[in-house]
Amino acid sequence: MAESKSPVIATIYQKIVDGSFLPRLRSSENGVIPYQLQLRELDAILKNASSYLPFLVQQQSDGYTPAEKIRKTFEFRVPYYVGPLNDKAAHHWAVRSNTDSKEKIYPWNFNQLIDLDHSAEAFLVNLIGRCTYTGDPVLPKDSLLYSEYMLLNELNPLKIDGQPLSTEHKKQLIKDMFIHPVSKQKGKVTKKKIYEYLKSKGWISKATNIDSINGIDDKIKSDLRSAFGSAQPSAGLWAISRCSTASFRAEEMI
Repeated sequence: MAESKSPVIATIYQKIVDGSFLPRLRSSENGVIPYQLQLRELDAILKNASSYLPFLVQQQSDGYTPAEKIRKTFEFRVPYYVGPLNDKAAHHWAVRSNTDSKEKIYPWNFNQLIDLDHSAEAFLVNLIGRCTYTGDPVLPKDSLLYSEYMLLNELNPLKIDGQPLSTEHKKQLIKDMFIHPVSKQKGKVTKKKIYEYLKSKGWISKATNIDSINGIDDKIKSDLRSAFGSAQPSAGLWAISRCSTASFRAEEMI
């Protein structure tokens, strides 16, 4: 065969020897071929085959032709937010449009049998962390409301000569030093900066010593700006906490 005078046979033989004859279509190397080209080739194959295989274009009881089913099977991808379609899967959350239906899901009836909106909602709910004791949903660590609580947890013990800071003063301090800080207040908030701020506002006398402020650390660890990022809220933190759907409100903690 290697010595065949036919160039076609010789070429085929050489490819067999090299291991490159009839390569597998489903391989990583096939990934370089654009999906659109493969779809165009499939359409051409189906169109050509239907001329001598008439059943390919005959509509079936479900309203689709075999050619349409082949094309939809090629195009179909299960959306990531729908997840496994097997009702018995361990991590199954897909919601059927008709919960009583046991009809088998195919690419061509997927949109009719699966409720995409409720499946997407179930996907997001499934990502929410739960309290290990009560099972209630918990806030993300980097959420605005949780960041606010962490800050208030540090500021609430603040006392000046044994007296706590008033609610209104505390709100103003958070706004001026954490949400909309002026240039001299930027950076990490410290006990010294809070002391200077209180003096500038006239809430303590200039004769008051920094040692009169107690209940807080020398540096405030919480930083609302890391939660807000570069975009600062125009309505303020308190409006956000009032609009929260959480069962508790940060304002009640002040």
